[in-house]
Amino acid sequence: MKLFRSLSGLLCAVLMFTLLMPAASAAEFSDIPDNKWYSKAVNWASEEGIVSGYPDGTFRPGGSLTRGEFAVMIDKLLGLEEEAENTFEDVNEGRFYTKPILRCVKAGILSGYNETRFGVSDRITRQQAAVVLSRAFGLSETKGRTDFKDDAEIGSYAVGCVHTMSLKGYITGGTDGRFNPKDAITRAQAVGILYKMSRKETPVDPSKEDTQVSDGFKKLAAGKDLRILYLGDSISEGFGLSDPGTQAFPALLSEALEEKYEIDVEYENLSVSGSNAYGSWTILHQMDDSEDYDLVVICDGHNDVTGRFSLQYEALLRAVNDKYPEASVIAVKENTLERFGYTAKEEILETLCSRYGVPLCDMIDFYAESGKSYDSVTQSDGLHPNAEGQQLYCEALLDLIGKLTEEGYAAMKRPSSLNSDVIKYDYFSYLSTDRFTREDDTTYVIYLDKAVKGGLGSENTGRKADWCERVYADDELAADLSFQDREYWSGHRFYNLTGDVSASKTLRVVFRDKEQADGFRGLIFNSDSPF
Repeated sequence: MKLFRSLSGLLCAVLMFTLLMPAASAAEFSDIPDNKWYSKAVNWASEEGIVSGYPDGTFRPGGSLTRGEFAVMIDKLLGLEEEAENTFEDVNEGRFYTKPILRCVKAGILSGYNETRFGVSDRITRQQAAVVLSRAFGLSETKGRTDFKDDAEIGSYAVGCVHTMSLKGYITGGTDGRFNPKDAITRAQAVGILYKMSRKETPVDPSKEDTQVSDGFKKLAAGKDLRILYLGDSISEGFGLSDPGTQAFPALLSEALEEKYEIDVEYENLSVSGSNAYGSWTILHQMDDSEDYDLVVICDGHNDVTGRFSLQYEALLRAVNDKYPEASVIAVKENTLERFGYTAKEEILETLCSRYGVPLCDMIDFYAESGKSYDSVTQSDGLHPNAEGQQLYCEALLDLIGKLTEEGYAAMKRPSSLNSDVIKYDYFSYLSTDRFTREDDTTYVIYLDKAVKGGLGSENTGRKADWCERVYADDELAADLSFQDREYWSGHRFYNLTGDVSASKTLRVVFRDKEQADGFRGLIFNSDSPF
């Protein structure tokens, strides 16, 4: 691993085009007066021998950088060594940018537009540069929207990084308050940003990143006690078991880990029968921030609506990472997904876990390899694992955790989002029933002291056939959830009712009958900014 010995080393890669042509002498740029905002950064870098200009004596501060040149800059910045396989048709072998691009891709700092196109000659934009530099310096994304007037034009993959860079003062907008995210970043801007960041931040060390072990796995490897959080549905809750507290796999796994690693394990199982990824996201946001966990196990999918599963599961992964950034995370692919033909949800789960670096415990494969028939490890309802099935879940997780601990599995990643709307789940607000007035047997109303806006959901317990729930915002119908001719069941449900609603005076929730209304627990709001 190549390390920086001075600030000079930090900026040595800026303007890689200067490596390919004769240079003007240092600090003699005819187009760099002393009174420009970038003058100090450019002249400092020139005096240090880090950047040079064109043969005509100019620096051309308003010129742009290509994505290939920017990759070379980052490669020099970090001293990267390992290369990814070259699948890009526009990254030719033997060019000055080839190896730097592949090293940046391997490190997860840069990516192509797709598997075959990197865009090597494209001008790197301001929002792309913000993402790359945030990753290079290991900065975390900031939730919510920026204050730029053209915030809506910032790509969902970049808004968190732009927000962080803006709050830290590394990037600013123009006098018109716009960030212009899709404009090409200039050479002066690149030098100026890097000059600022180099004095306050430390570049990431890829040699440590590649071998970093998440907190849970690190503790296991060191023989230290562990705290585990389980989020999920009726499978991880232990529905139908005579004693879920001892027979469900969260209890079995905790006991097995204690025995195997000779440690003490504390766990909290917040799985809820009838829940889904949206429900786990809701439960997670209501948890006490003072609690911390070393390992989070997510067991959702069966109850999720396929069309919303990708968005809501990604929102859950991001929320887990925000709340417990040091924790190890494992996702469980429930065996019921195959049994009930939920192939699309299987693929969504695999895609998201691969993208976020979350190991996936595949219970479909584990059930098949066990040699046991599905019916022999399932309760009479044909869905929930019996005690023997729960033991299989325990064994699969114990085996996976052992391998991950031994191999030193890397921490969960925070890549650009797969779903552009996932930032709308960055903020959470909850209006519980104790804040409502019950007008009659079927109706709740709340008189607002401030406006609310965002996606709208509902938490309910119990249900009967012909469910109907309507929400009125300022007396206008905002959401109508009706299920017709459904069989009676009793459970806990989290419904994502609508993607966008606003109210300034009242919210009124009306149910079909008293029984349904009695199970109302509260309204859930998600948004991309606090309110």
